[in-house]
Amino acid sequence: MSRLRIILGLFFICLFGSIQAQDLTTLSDEEMNGTLKEGTLVEDGNSSLILDNTRTKIGRDFYETFYRQWSATSVPVATELPGDSIETGARRPDVFNQEEFLITIEEVPTPNVGTTIVTITINDQLLWQQFLQARLDIIEALATNAVEVVTQYVANYQEIQAQMNSADQSGTGIF
Repeated sequence: MSRLRIILGLFFICLFGSIQAQDLTTLSDEEMNGTLKEGTLVEDGNSSLILDNTRTKIGRDFYETFYRQWSATSVPVATELPGDSIETGARRPDVFNQEEFLITIEEVPTPNVGTTIVTITINDQLLWQQFLQARLDIIEALATNAVEVVTQYVANYQEIQAQMNSADQSGTGIF
């Protein structure tokens, strides 16, 4: 099937010549009508990328439960900067930016046992691993626990990043 696609692609390139993108800056307003324009998509909730590497129905149910609970969760933190900062009254946002995390849910099924091992990694760092049974109440309880662990990790990570970027940690280079 892939050979057929390659052959058809080469055929169309030979037939129509080289394919080039059109420069949108040279188009007039009349020509711009009907063309797509870039925009931003605003969504509520977390916007982390969560990868689903599950293989069985048990793993898929866990992923769906985890995703539903994670989407409804935000990471609240204290609004005051910790420590004896030079900046008095310095504040940070109530909810951290969670866009920079890649959360991967992986599953290793165990044949003939009825359980599976589910792992959650954040940015390729193992954070949570548990045996999972095919009972919905256990899946929901473990997904809730996993969301709590991941939420706490994200809050701690962001707090450490904020402390590292504070005025106490940055200096002039003079000893």
